[in-house]
Amino acid sequence: AIHPAPFISQPVAAFWALVKLSWPENPQSGSMFSRAREAVSNLRKKDTPLEAQLKEATSRENWGCSTTILQEIAQATNDPENCELIFQFLWKIMEERNQKEWRRVVKSLTLIETILKHGSERAAEEIRRQQWRIQSGSMFSRAREAVSNLRKKDTPLEAQLKEATSRENWGCSTTILQEIAQATNDPENCELIFQFLWKIMEERNQKEWRRVVKSLTLIETILKHGSERAAEEHASWVGCCYRSPSTQIPCWKQHCCTVLLTSH
Repeated sequence: AIHPAPFISQPVAAFWALVKLSWPENPQSGSMFSRAREAVSNLRKKDTPLEAQLKEATSRENWGCSTTILQEIAQATNDPENCELIFQFLWKIMEERNQKEWRRVVKSLTLIETILKHGSERAAEEIRRQQWRIQSGSMFSRAREAVSNLRKKDTPLEAQLKEATSRENWGCSTTILQEIAQATNDPENCELIFQFLWKIMEERNQKEWRRVVKSLTLIETILKHGSERAAEEHASWVGCCYRSPSTQIPCWKQHCCTVLLTSH
């Protein structure tokens, strides 16, 4: 029998009493010790907030992680130590070869895409250097699409243009539209903006009518608040507005562009 020494404190004595109750009849079986070893192996230091976020963002659960957490992890890459920790964690998952872990791989790819959009330049460089790790994730059939969707990090202006001309059934804030218009004062930005807009205006897919309407709305804002260079660029391409899917674009939108052009 096992008895605690007289000088052992009451909590420890209680522990020994529990051990006595669970002691195997056959000491050679070692069942208690195997369970104890498992419990000890599961003991670890408390996760930092960042480690907890990484585990939540790449869990095996069949639901996604909140955008807020993904963006907070992306912002954490501005700290060199955190950036290193994040990518050590992600690359370890990307090296996974167990097909059952496909959810973690896909979620890691989603996190990498968020880091490209909202993370530091250091993080973007790390992703470019380790592109082969990302490609290895495509061995998972369900991760191939996520790999193909990875792209270079958008500039703030590109992100604004995509938001202003999205396929969503709601509009964009006036603030963003006016910031894009002000960006036309820079010649390079002006060229980028109109290359983006004319590409949408040449769209022939009827399903893209929302993007065309939103592009027309953005052009109106540029004509009101943008540069002279932008007005000249629009004048040289004004016919493009009428090459859009006319059955889907309200006439007053097209008329408004012409009126604004003549009054600018």
